[in-house]
Amino acid sequence: MISAQAAFKLYEAALIRRWSDYVTPIELDELSRQSHVAAAAFVIASEDRTFADAEWQALVELILIRYLRRLALSDIQAPVFNRIYQGETRRRIDSFVLDEIGWLAEEMGPVFAERAGEYYLREHDEEPRRYACSARVLDAAGVLVNQWEFNLFAPLNTQHRHLVRARADLSAQSLEFADMPGVRHLTVDPGFLQVYGQLRSQNRWTRLHTAPEFSVAAHCFVVATLSFCWMMANGISGRRVANAFFGGVFHDLAESLTKDVSSPVKTGSGLSDLLTRIEHELLEEEIWPLLPERSASGLRHFVVDEFADKVFRDGRSICVGACDLDAPGDVLPYDGRMLNACDKLSASIEAAFSISNGAGSDELKRVLGYNAGRFSDDGAAFGLAGLFATLAE
Repeated sequence: MISAQAAFKLYEAALIRRWSDYVTPIELDELSRQSHVAAAAFVIASEDRTFADAEWQALVELILIRYLRRLALSDIQAPVFNRIYQGETRRRIDSFVLDEIGWLAEEMGPVFAERAGEYYLREHDEEPRRYACSARVLDAAGVLVNQWEFNLFAPLNTQHRHLVRARADLSAQSLEFADMPGVRHLTVDPGFLQVYGQLRSQNRWTRLHTAPEFSVAAHCFVVATLSFCWMMANGISGRRVANAFFGGVFHDLAESLTKDVSSPVKTGSGLSDLLTRIEHELLEEEIWPLLPERSASGLRHFVVDEFADKVFRDGRSICVGACDLDAPGDVLPYDGRMLNACDKLSASIEAAFSISNGAGSDELKRVLGYNAGRFSDDGAAFGLAGLFATLAE
């Protein structure tokens, strides 16, 4: 599993501001955008009946490969990047990226590091065959999220000299993906994009000063990435890897409706079961109707009882023991207990990262000690105890 240094690196994109030359109503950071794009990509891939089961792990890998590139190239804005990322310049850029974050890819898993290296060192501009289908899904998701961001701030920038050109560019890009059913749905009815977008404006640690502030969406992406790292460290592959990743992306989806109720409040007040029931009711009423049935069915499997180990059997989700996640005949194996450990681990990373950036409150330090103690059993069960302890030092 990854080191504390690598864990901190994953959060650095929360410091990268998007559309920095425009006035924006909320902080549009890169880490939150990565989560938003992953959520859109899940819907687009789910609605593509030609998207094979074997493609899902490749989609997750490509999301993370491109994310690492963004971490390395934080100072290059998209319009400039799109102009220069081709031919010999692309090869020089990707070589630089590999030099900068190759160590991080190694910590995320040797198989992933090998595939990331092959991606960055390829000779031709075309996407490698392994990622050809995933690239189109991810490109479409990126355009949809860029359009969502643009629509959010455009009314505040009517005098901006580049506004008309940016709108035209986004419209032209969206036409490239109009043949994809998921794109058509999210374009005609962008309600789900709006719902997930709310997680970008909802901050965690609302009563504490953190540096930087962490949105719920940003937190979800790191939980998803930690889950992927755990899968790689344990030699797991296939759809189970993708389920773990997208389970992380969506595990706090209900907070778009109920907001972020802290764990001490949930458990200390005795309201945990009641809040969970209300979340399930609101999901049925307000979120599932926004999605086609294929996407909604997959999300129900992830979001309802999000921290339980389960499989999809006979048309419904069934909770199982960890040893039954690879049983033949079952589909969508989901490592909920592992996800719970990664969720708690990410909270410790956020607290430790904030302290390292100068937000050294006693409360954040207490959180680290609390998590290291309370979740020691889960940490030990999933090989994370050492990282919990290191973060608490």
